[in-house]
Amino acid sequence: MSDASKPWKSYRDVIAGIRRLMPIRTGSAESDRGIGKGAAVLILIIVTLVIGLPLLRGQVLAGQDIVNYLIHAQQTAANLREGAFFPSWGGSYNSGFGSPVLLFFPPLTSYIHAIPVLIGIPVISGVCVLALLGHFLSGLAVYGWLRSVGSTTAALPASVVYMVAPYRFIDLYLRSALAEHWAFVWPPLILWLASAPELRRLTRIPLIAFAVAGLLFSNVPQGVFFGIALAGWFVVSEQILGRRTEILIGAGLGFATAGFS
Repeated sequence: MSDASKPWKSYRDVIAGIRRLMPIRTGSAESDRGIGKGAAVLILIIVTLVIGLPLLRGQVLAGQDIVNYLIHAQQTAANLREGAFFPSWGGSYNSGFGSPVLLFFPPLTSYIHAIPVLIGIPVISGVCVLALLGHFLSGLAVYGWLRSVGSTTAALPASVVYMVAPYRFIDLYLRSALAEHWAFVWPPLILWLASAPELRRLTRIPLIAFAVAGLLFSNVPQGVFFGIALAGWFVVSEQILGRRTEILIGAGLGFATAGFS
């Protein structure tokens, strides 16, 4: 039997074969030419403002789910004022009869949306501004991740594509599925934290735990889908050699933190 017809004999042979089929570029951020960080961030801000033109002109989000998010924001703010920092019961639901509806939704988006209510900003205005902030942060996370793995030239175009993908507009304006909208921030942030060579172990682990918990606190289905993709990346990526244990510990702590929700 020729060498070409021999089956792979080990797990490492399988991974090596995948890497040959899917080459992954590595290197320092300085190895490529790319636009400066400040200019890139400014471009991402401009892209965010263009995306948010309807909101900046005085319109508001009016998608399918927006009413639910506005109600959850006001109820979460009311609970926080009363000292209920882990809200589960909503006393204002159902004409004052109350409801445990907050138990059935990941809480992060409600906490974020409660902030403008707590400081006296109209809830709909605050939610719209925060939606644009989430859009910007998602692009910034992609930019940081790709720069950390040496793809300096591709970082900005990829960030813009991530922000202007058609589904992002459907999510924001048609569905107003703001939990899912915020969930787009966390996957590239997790990849950034896992890949960044300058992070030390004691810094990387809690930051990854924070990002994983943030994803699960935002949108569990998206966390499941990204977890599947992340598992494949975790196995084949050469960018995280020597850091897999740190990533696993951080992800485990993130899952444990999100468990109470």
